Amino acid sequence: MRDPERRRSGEGQLLDPDLVALLIQDPDDPRGHPNFPRHGLLRYAEDPNPRMRQLAPDDPESTLELVERFSRDSAPEVRLRAATDPRLTTSSAVRMLDDPHEHIRHAAARHPTLPVAVMRQMMQLLVLQL
Repeated sequence: MRDPERRRSGEGQLLDPDLVALLIQDPDDPRGHPNFPRHGLLRYAEDPNPRMRQLAPDDPESTLELVERFSRDSAPEVRLRAATDPRLTTSSAVRMLDDPHEHIRHAAARHPTLPVAVMRQMMQLLVLQL
């Protein structure tokens, strides 16, 4: 989607669900737009397309259980979405530090509930690598 079209699509008060599906295929992340719909995104929790599935936690009615389930999803982009969610439990954030994908490990390392002791261990490992 070209940039001017993307801008025009967000000018309305609410975005049509079909347009949401189109926008999520755009390489830029449309979720940061203030008019991006939040309600009704739970319907994508079981979608086979990971780009659609990762929208579900943005629904105001989504739960901690969904975030926890997504932290174990087979798709890296869905796990990344879970790693950046403040509802993710401390134990899941720690577990995600061992994810096979570096960008997910980095997101987990920035999680606000990460214990100080774990952060110290991470710092010690960094020092040893120098």
